[in-house]
Amino acid sequence: MSPQNPRWPAFFLLFVLPAGAQPMLRLKTRAWTPDPDSLVLLRRRDSLRMHRILQFALPPSGSQIRDLAERGARVLEFVPDTALLVSAPDDFFRDSIASLPVLLFDSEKISPLLQVILSEQSRVPVVVEFHSDVNVDDARSIVTEEGLAIRDHPDLQPSHLLVEGSLEGVQRLADWDEVAYVFPAAPDLETLAPAKACAGAITDLGPVGQYVSKVGDGWDGPGRNAASLTYSLQKLTDKLPPSDVEREIARALAEWSTHVHVSFTLGGASASPRNLDFLFGTRSHGDAFPFDGRGRVLAHTFYPAPPNPEPIAGDLHLDEEEDWKIGADTDVYSVILHELGHALGLGHSDLPTAVMYPYYRRATKLATDDIAAIQDLYAARDSGGSPAPPQPLTLTILDPAASPFTTAAAQIDIAGATGGGSGDIQLRWSSDRGPSGIGPGTRQWRISSIPLGTGINDITVTASDLAAARVSRSVSVIRQPSAPQPPTVRITSPSGSSYTTRATSLMLAGTATGASLTRVVWSSSTGGEGQAQGLANWTAGPIPLRPGSNRILATAQDASGATASAGVDVIQRADTSPDQTAPSITITKPASSNVITAASGIVLRGTAADDSGVTVVTWSSNIGAGGTAFGTTSWSTSAIPLLRGINVIVIRVRDSAGNVGWRSLVATRL
Repeated sequence: MSPQNPRWPAFFLLFVLPAGAQPMLRLKTRAWTPDPDSLVLLRRRDSLRMHRILQFALPPSGSQIRDLAERGARVLEFVPDTALLVSAPDDFFRDSIASLPVLLFDSEKISPLLQVILSEQSRVPVVVEFHSDVNVDDARSIVTEEGLAIRDHPDLQPSHLLVEGSLEGVQRLADWDEVAYVFPAAPDLETLAPAKACAGAITDLGPVGQYVSKVGDGWDGPGRNAASLTYSLQKLTDKLPPSDVEREIARALAEWSTHVHVSFTLGGASASPRNLDFLFGTRSHGDAFPFDGRGRVLAHTFYPAPPNPEPIAGDLHLDEEEDWKIGADTDVYSVILHELGHALGLGHSDLPTAVMYPYYRRATKLATDDIAAIQDLYAARDSGGSPAPPQPLTLTILDPAASPFTTAAAQIDIAGATGGGSGDIQLRWSSDRGPSGIGPGTRQWRISSIPLGTGINDITVTASDLAAARVSRSVSVIRQPSAPQPPTVRITSPSGSSYTTRATSLMLAGTATGASLTRVVWSSSTGGEGQAQGLANWTAGPIPLRPGSNRILATAQDASGATASAGVDVIQRADTSPDQTAPSITITKPASSNVITAASGIVLRGTAADDSGVTVVTWSSNIGAGGTAFGTTSWSTSAIPLLRGINVIVIRVRDSAGNVGWRSLVATRL
């Protein structure tokens, strides 16, 4: 197979790019900018979802990721420098085609190193990495269907399978949508010896797959330059003498510095930028990634900035509950040597003898593959050598892509990128309307919430480096005067356009919006009117009802006199017989009556109905807590507290005749 005519299609690429922007994807098979190609569909076990890469001009923001989730996409991994691997239903991609260009690029899913091995041996052991949301039974059935043997190993990562088979069988695996990457198995894995996996370094946008070679440009920026970092020892393990652990950390740092112009100076503050903070912690230890106790995840590290934010960028956390040793398993030096590769910007290696292979191995120094990888990020350190001279400082505004840019918003975000320069980059912005500020000192940046005045706003962004180089770029933003928005009103209780009751009066509730609401009033087709209590959230009543049809209107009015109305048709049935029918109640969220959660509280929502009218919805739990829900026919609770273990929550509804209906839910807090 040649790179020019790849056999195995890997991913669709959905681009969300302004004109002319072509960020690189850093995959091990090559670093490339995507080009248009023909549509190729992969075989898949799950007919409802597929895996694709979404490419952005800049690292996606939190709002963009939330938008993907609302549209049915599940973000699985970060693909440097600016892409996300997602799992989504077919219609997510079909719907996107109407407004976004969709390109396909064929890229190998098989490690370049493995392709050489397979060409020389008839059968080899390999590690198959599946996408993290793939069911293990589906993964196993795909492997066996292609005629390969599974060798069960208890210490593999959850998304990995140890497989042995022929060249043709391994090649066929890459035809499956569920397969992410295939790479050589280390001899220790092949013999089923105990293994300890590195779960991978952490980025602010998610984990990174085995198919990625490096993450970001390192601490020196684009090109191969020098970098000066500090490090701090926030907390060391109690299982070894502190001086011994300090020595092993310094020895691991020195091994990386032997090969590249990266210096490490002890004495940095934990929260300082460009500082690597070493912390031995247990379970929840201050970040969003708690440890799992002895025997699984040994450590995790945060990649440099970008993609990670300061001050956590580059920090190394190790699980204090592990049985840490020096010169034996679990070896402090070997684990830290591996994790430092991530802290400097390296992904995992495919070479089993490399320190950066995804399964830890005892090591005394870096392998040739590790040295080549780190020298692709930083200036090589050799006899008489010196760091490459820095490239000229550049500054680009990518969003908004056009100038002038027109908006009705009162604020705007400006995003872009810097390149070249010497050392840290300082970013400042100013507006001809007066406001100014400091932007993030990262190579790919976003300045949020710049205030806009009505009319033309000239905003200038200036970047400067340690050598006093300076470059500026400007964008004009035209803010149009916003048109006054008319008020809106909505009836939330009773829910629906019609309602039947035997009660002789009705309580009405709802919401209203508007910049200058003055009042909400009600009126009835059978006579009577009045003013509601509240504005944005209002209630009205009791409203008298007559037998038969009653049309009730709620009207919101603002200071300009503009109004909006909503109505409900209420049928009042006269009935002298006593009401002995319990009201009905339904819990609509969560959808299951058995819930497992790690949260300390849970919110329930639902509906209730009764001929004579719902008067109140209450809740209680087996831990002694209780309260009244908001609303009646459409109701919700505040956050119900949960203790660890089993919590039984009962929701009760009472009608105007005193009848009670109920539903229960069991919430198990981990």
